Amino acid sequence: MEDLRATYSHDQRMEFQETLNSMRPWLMAVLLKRQNGTCALCPSTGPFDIDHLVYNPLVTVKELRLLCWPCHKRVTWPEKG
Repeated sequence: MEDLRATYSHDQRMEFQETLNSMRPWLMAVLLKRQNGTCALCPSTGPFDIDHLVYNPLVTVKELRLLCWPCHKRVTWPEKG
């Protein structure tokens, strides 16, 4: 799936994020089961954030993964360590 981050305004991206947040309980359950209760990048068992592999409003659960907070911070803001 193509990453379309630059195609949308900040306000549009925030609207997409709000939609995803409303689905968070369902997404967490599906992703926890798929990942056997661990972070996609390390053996941590949480707490987790939902990470987008690509930014696209047509994202499906296939483009999402759970990352523990330290891994999500490292992937999202690599310049902050």
